[in-house]
Amino acid sequence: MQSQRNSLYMIGFILLLSHCLPASYGDSIMRELRCQCISTVSTPFHKKHIRSLEVTPNGPHCPRVEVIVTLRNGVQHCLNPKAKWLTTVVKKILKRNSQKK
Repeated sequence: MQSQRNSLYMIGFILLLSHCLPASYGDSIMRELRCQCISTVSTPFHKKHIRSLEVTPNGPHCPRVEVIVTLRNGVQHCLNPKAKWLTTVVKKILKRNSQKK
Protein backbone atom coordinates (compact mmCIF):
# COMPACT_ATOMS: atom_id res chain seq x y z
CA MET A 1 0.00 0.00 0.00
CA GLN A 2 2.76 2.47 0.94
CA SER A 3 4.74 1.48 -2.16
CA GLN A 4 1.76 2.19 -4.43
CA ARG A 5 1.21 5.57 -2.83
CA ASN A 6 4.89 6.49 -3.32
CA SER A 7 4.68 5.40 -6.96
CA LEU A 8 1.59 7.55 -7.52
CA TYR A 9 3.29 10.55 -5.92
CA MET A 10 6.33 10.04 -8.13
CA ILE A 11 4.21 9.79 -11.29
CA GLY A 12 2.29 12.92 -10.28
CA PHE A 13 5.52 14.79 -9.62
CA ILE A 14 6.94 13.80 -13.02
CA LEU A 15 3.74 14.91 -14.78
CA LEU A 16 3.78 18.21 -12.91
CA LEU A 17 7.42 18.76 -13.77
CA SER A 18 6.85 18.00 -17.46
CA HIS A 19 4.23 20.77 -17.64
CA CYS A 20 6.58 23.28 -16.03
CA LEU A 21 9.21 23.01 -18.77
CA PRO A 22 8.72 25.42 -21.69
CA ALA A 23 7.80 23.96 -25.06
CA SER A 24 10.87 25.49 -26.68
CA TYR A 25 13.29 24.04 -24.10
CA GLY A 26 14.89 21.61 -26.54
CA ASP A 27 15.06 24.27 -29.22
CA SER A 28 17.07 26.64 -26.99
CA ILE A 29 19.56 23.88 -26.15
CA MET A 30 20.14 23.18 -29.84
CA ARG A 31 20.65 26.86 -30.52
CA GLU A 32 23.32 27.15 -27.80
CA LEU A 33 25.52 24.35 -29.19
CA ARG A 34 27.14 26.62 -31.77
CA CYS A 35 28.47 30.16 -32.12
CA GLN A 36 25.74 32.80 -32.27
CA CYS A 37 27.84 35.42 -34.07
CA ILE A 38 28.98 34.91 -37.64
CA SER A 39 30.54 38.36 -37.89
CA THR A 40 31.08 41.25 -35.48
CA VAL A 41 30.50 44.98 -35.64
CA SER A 42 33.01 47.50 -34.26
CA THR A 43 30.73 50.53 -34.58
CA PRO A 44 30.27 52.23 -31.19
CA PHE A 45 26.76 52.53 -29.71
CA HIS A 46 25.82 55.08 -27.10
CA LYS A 47 24.67 53.54 -23.83
CA LYS A 48 21.25 55.20 -24.10
CA HIS A 49 20.51 53.13 -27.24
CA ILE A 50 21.35 49.80 -25.55
CA ARG A 51 18.55 47.77 -24.03
CA SER A 52 20.65 44.76 -23.01
CA LEU A 53 24.13 43.37 -23.37
CA GLU A 54 24.81 39.63 -23.28
CA VAL A 55 28.29 38.17 -22.92
CA THR A 56 28.77 34.46 -23.71
CA PRO A 57 32.15 33.05 -22.66
CA ASN A 58 34.03 30.67 -24.91
CA GLY A 59 33.48 26.98 -24.37
CA PRO A 60 32.74 23.71 -26.15
CA HIS A 61 29.91 25.37 -28.12
CA CYS A 62 32.10 28.18 -29.49
CA PRO A 63 35.86 28.86 -29.33
CA ARG A 64 35.48 32.64 -28.86
CA VAL A 65 33.82 35.09 -26.48
CA GLU A 66 30.64 36.56 -27.95
CA VAL A 67 29.08 39.91 -27.05
CA ILE A 68 25.53 40.48 -28.30
CA VAL A 69 23.91 43.88 -27.86
CA THR A 70 20.16 44.44 -28.18
CA LEU A 71 19.25 48.00 -29.01
CA ARG A 72 16.11 49.78 -27.82
CA ASN A 73 14.57 49.34 -31.28
CA GLY A 74 14.98 45.53 -30.96
CA VAL A 75 17.88 45.13 -33.40
CA GLN A 76 20.67 42.81 -32.26
CA HIS A 77 24.35 43.13 -33.19
CA CYS A 78 27.37 40.98 -32.40
CA LEU A 79 30.15 43.20 -31.10
CA ASN A 80 33.90 42.78 -31.22
CA PRO A 81 34.77 41.90 -27.60
CA LYS A 82 38.25 43.45 -28.05
CA ALA A 83 36.92 46.90 -29.00
CA LYS A 84 38.14 49.56 -26.57
CA TRP A 85 34.87 51.50 -26.64
CA LEU A 86 33.00 48.42 -25.45
CA THR A 87 34.78 48.26 -22.09
CA THR A 88 33.94 51.92 -21.49
CA VAL A 89 30.26 51.38 -22.28
CA VAL A 90 30.09 48.23 -20.12
CA LYS A 91 31.59 50.12 -17.16
CA LYS A 92 29.01 52.89 -17.60
CA ILE A 93 26.14 50.39 -17.81
CA LEU A 94 27.36 48.57 -14.69
CA LYS A 95 27.67 51.87 -12.85
CA ARG A 96 24.16 52.89 -13.94
CA ASN A 97 22.70 49.53 -12.82
CA SER A 98 24.46 49.63 -9.45
CA GLN A 99 23.05 53.13 -8.78
CA LYS A 100 19.49 51.90 -9.46
CA LYS A 101 19.68 49.34 -6.63
